[in-house]
Amino acid sequence: MVSVELAQSAQDLAPPDIVGAWEAARQEDMGVVRVGCAAGVMHDGSLLVAGGDELEAGGAAAESRAVERYEPGRNAWSTVAPLREARGQCRGCVTAAGDFVVSGGRGQNSAPLRSVEVFQLPRDGRPAPGEPDAEWWARGTWVVLPPMRHGRIHHTTCNLGNDVLVMGGRQGPWGDTDLNDEVR
Repeated sequence: MVSVELAQSAQDLAPPDIVGAWEAARQEDMGVVRVGCAAGVMHDGSLLVAGGDELEAGGAAAESRAVERYEPGRNAWSTVAPLREARGQCRGCVTAAGDFVVSGGRGQNSAPLRSVEVFQLPRDGRPAPGEPDAEWWARGTWVVLPPMRHGRIHHTTCNLGNDVLVMGGRQGPWGDTDLNDEVR
């Protein structure tokens, strides 16, 4: 079972209420048990969770292409189109246009990835009348963006309107060099 914790609102985190503000969220299990994944809140309030290290029986982990969507109103998880490239320790954010960008991470050869991909929903607005929400989400696609200058793991990704800022992290064959340090 995946452990998920939820604070009902930012107001719950305001001092002095911070102690005891977190509680276990009761929801259906995610389909994939993972760590080091990218997550972003979409404009409809649902949460996309992508990639990460998929935990296997016996404690082994493998980079994942899996993408899942959590709908708080239905308290349910569903599968979304998989990433084009398996990636663990990746990061993500949602742009002002509603696209979910996933950057870097560790690839199947354990090297930090330069690649970036974006999940784009249909640009024709919300689902057509009578179209189930799941069918509209199924029309979303992953598009490969130009690669970053450096492969990165343990970085930070944030939204700057329709731009994405990727900061810091580590690079090198095993993520052993800080990007903030001078490399000689």
